[in-house]
Amino acid sequence: AQGTTDLEGSSDALDVSSPRAWGVRYAAKPGGGKQLSHNFRCSASALEWEKRLPMLQTELYQHEPDLMCLEEMDATAFPDVRAFLERQGYSSGICSEPKGGANNFVAMFWKVDRLEADGGSEIIYLKAAGTITALMQRFRLLDVSSTETGAPATFVALVTHLKAGIKEMDEQDRAKQIEDLLIILEKYASPDEDVLFAGDFNAHVQDLPFHAAKGQSAKYPPCLQGLAVPRLLRAGFRCAVEEATGSPLAFSQWCNRCDVEIKSTIDHIHCRGSHFKAVAALAAPEDSVVLAAGCLPNTSFPSDHIPVVVDLAICPPWELAAPTIVASDTMPDNLMFMPSDALLGGTPLVGKSEADLLALGHSLPADGRIAITDDGFKYVSLPKDWQKNSRRVA
Repeated sequence: AQGTTDLEGSSDALDVSSPRAWGVRYAAKPGGGKQLSHNFRCSASALEWEKRLPMLQTELYQHEPDLMCLEEMDATAFPDVRAFLERQGYSSGICSEPKGGANNFVAMFWKVDRLEADGGSEIIYLKAAGTITALMQRFRLLDVSSTETGAPATFVALVTHLKAGIKEMDEQDRAKQIEDLLIILEKYASPDEDVLFAGDFNAHVQDLPFHAAKGQSAKYPPCLQGLAVPRLLRAGFRCAVEEATGSPLAFSQWCNRCDVEIKSTIDHIHCRGSHFKAVAALAAPEDSVVLAAGCLPNTSFPSDHIPVVVDLAICPPWELAAPTIVASDTMPDNLMFMPSDALLGGTPLVGKSEADLLALGHSLPADGRIAITDDGFKYVSLPKDWQKNSRRVA
């Protein structure tokens, strides 16, 4: 999609003081038979890859996930993204290769010190001229094993980008694509194997309401019924964001085009199995902040989607391997000689659960920043409270 320097339909511009319920809002069309374009309202210069890449780098560095699932990759973005992720300790990545052209494919990258690919990846071609793809890979957790069998812990990850569109037929097609993926997944994954199912589904759990412009309500249905994601839930998958926070993500897409504004949750992370439990998730920005910036994308945010980030805790019988501490021959780390009761507020570290350790992190400010400087270096700026608690965190 393109940006525009001519804010068509500016009479229907956003009211930054007005809250937005989620749904689809159509702009009033001008007279004279002129059609509004589908371009984003932001400046075209804000969407140039040279400007978007540094902002994407900052976004990815800030979260540093162990497993990264990316959608809407293309022949330009993939080598650039792969290059800077490799410098940050990620794998060289895997990607689908769509038959319909070099654009719009999915990819996975992972931290090589945490995960290892177990066998080759599987590329799945769904309908729609071969441009709708999915990527499936089995992973081995390098520092986790089963306390019952001693076997390495493995799981299957699947990423996809389903058919776009907000018509009833589009949602029916997406439900069929989910059905096809579930059939393939059942043949690929072991019966007791955990599965992470992520991607841009272009689909939602709740019905998506339509808000037509004045005088145009007869043209649009009141809502689009959700079919694809409910099918995934019936197959035993759980929404990871809702499991971690108690409610779904407020929105994952909030695009502002010349002809329509869409606020919805269409990007998802779902999990199935007993070895992972979602314990934290990145919240969506406040509505007022997004509205003030003119929705997404804008000059300070490089996409019309926000990242969906989830922390997963490992559940028994899986267990993290005990860390190995190697003393220096010359200057030993002073932390090695810190009594355990000096940690975690004076209570011994031994026996502390994962929830306790997570609570320690949650008790500290969450406004640390990671950014890219003009010369390409990464720097970390942490608040004073983090600096004061550095020994406690270590």
